[in-house]
Amino acid sequence: SVEASRQALDGKCWVDKARPTDGVFTVRNGVVTNRTISAKLELSTDGHIYSTLDGGRSGKILNNGTIQWGAGAGTWLLVASPEEMQARLGAVRWTDAERPGDEIFTLRDGTVTAGPTTAMLVLSGDAVFTGLPGKASGTVLNESTIVWDGGQGTWITMRSFEESQKALNGRRWTDEAHPGKETYVVRDGWVSGGVVPAKLELLWNGSLHSTLEGKASGKLSPSGEIHWAGHGGLWLPLASPEKTREELGGVRWTDEDRPGERIYTFSENVLSGAPAPETFAFLPDRSLRTTLPGKKSGRLWGNSTIRWDAGEAVWVPIASPLEMRRNTSLIASAETIRRILEGTEWTEESTPGEHAYMFTDGLLAGGVIEPSPYTLTRDLTLFATIHGRTAIGRVRESEIHWDDGETWVKAAPDVDLGGKRWTEKARPGRNVYAVDANMLHGGDIIPAEVSLLPGGRLYTIMRGERANGKLKTNGEIEWKGPAGTWVPVA
Repeated sequence: SVEASRQALDGKCWVDKARPTDGVFTVRNGVVTNRTISAKLELSTDGHIYSTLDGGRSGKILNNGTIQWGAGAGTWLLVASPEEMQARLGAVRWTDAERPGDEIFTLRDGTVTAGPTTAMLVLSGDAVFTGLPGKASGTVLNESTIVWDGGQGTWITMRSFEESQKALNGRRWTDEAHPGKETYVVRDGWVSGGVVPAKLELLWNGSLHSTLEGKASGKLSPSGEIHWAGHGGLWLPLASPEKTREELGGVRWTDEDRPGERIYTFSENVLSGAPAPETFAFLPDRSLRTTLPGKKSGRLWGNSTIRWDAGEAVWVPIASPLEMRRNTSLIASAETIRRILEGTEWTEESTPGEHAYMFTDGLLAGGVIEPSPYTLTRDLTLFATIHGRTAIGRVRESEIHWDDGETWVKAAPDVDLGGKRWTEKARPGRNVYAVDANMLHGGDIIPAEVSLLPGGRLYTIMRGERANGKLKTNGEIEWKGPAGTWVPVA
């Protein structure tokens, strides 16, 4: 019926597909109008449509609402009404994704405004048409993205841009090539940590634009890494300082296979205990990156193990003296302590004999240190207070390797050198040397005290310089340097 036909078309809008921004055709009560025309429009029961436009025309309305006119009169696309368009696209402001914030586009009442320019805008399904230069047609991908045809760019909502900037706010990164050396922090669209602050913007598709030198563009991965284009490298996300301190702070670590040989600590971005200053980065997934050779990457497992990727090395935490006292099962037996530490003097390997130290009845005393309690664990890790700090050492055979790099050795000699004589192997008989009352004399050397340490190591002053030697099982002394080798004299 006429009434049903009018109800089916009432309030609907179309545009000419060939000229979508020339004007919108709106139907009300069986009359189609736009800015310049007014004509009857009726729909038959079989889907044919008739109008008095241009002296009369007819066509077919398709299932998607498109009107296909006969006799070459063109095609009309069903478009959203101004109210529908405002509800879908006009509730927020838009901006160019490549230059977010530089220009703001406002959609209102079927128009788009960019600064002083206002042009018509129509929406047909997901297709959008405007009268703006370079933005004739495009596609609405979602509620916050419009992609323009012909490579004319992408619009995103200012809300999505602002939300993306908030998503970066406060986040921290470090360069994979030098983990921990620099920390880059984002605040309000600016990144600091380089030479000067620079802009950093996250775009609608996860792309990043910045004014950092060598890092103009990049991509933010779901895991939080930033892959910079070209030779810009890779930035790794950092855990918060609070998380880093909670997981790693206050713990001393050592190699499971060589406990106590080196003691490592993590503080801020510094890895201490290595032969040279090193830095580290702790990531949100509890993985570690460091500048320490052979320990470039690893992971914290639980709160008691760091497993390194290279060489399958493992670091374990060292219990504190307080933890040792609380858990007596960790402490070495009295028999082990007597056998390994007590009953002999210890001296610094670097200056043998200058100071002597003794472990007696649970106290370490001697040299220039105040007597203090010590603790030896079952794995032969030694804790003692030396010069006001808790020193940690590893006992190995007749040596103690402290965490500050110093080594102590047993001062008691394995053999008695008194009464023995030697001559130079290269010039036998020319000079004869002997030891009496721990003094080395003979030949052209000035008499000097000689120290014999476990393992046959010898230390003395010869011709004004420190001399290191080794007493071999055949009685020969092999000196380092010009002294050469001495052989025993009968």
